[in-house]
Amino acid sequence: MALTHPEGDRDQQAQLAGFTLFLQNTVESQTTISDIAAVTCPIRIVYGTLDPFIMPAAIRILEQMRNVTVVKVAGADHLIRRRMAKAVASIQGTVD
Repeated sequence: MALTHPEGDRDQQAQLAGFTLFLQNTVESQTTISDIAAVTCPIRIVYGTLDPFIMPAAIRILEQMRNVTVVKVAGADHLIRRRMAKAVASIQGTVD
């Protein structure tokens, strides 16, 4: 039997409620696809294959858009590390 303090339970519940609200307001209500579809200039999206925040279905949709070029960086995650930085630097300033 674990001993818990009532105040600790209340704090955890408040944190969970706050995090749930954050997810609802940011992740669940994203308009990224429609926002990108409204842009008329060329767009390059660079993502890492190990990025836990990438939704493969969204990438497939973006790859079909006329003004979008998707660049996949093998072994890169969500953070800008050396591999991702090199990929971005290699395409910076180029225009379709």
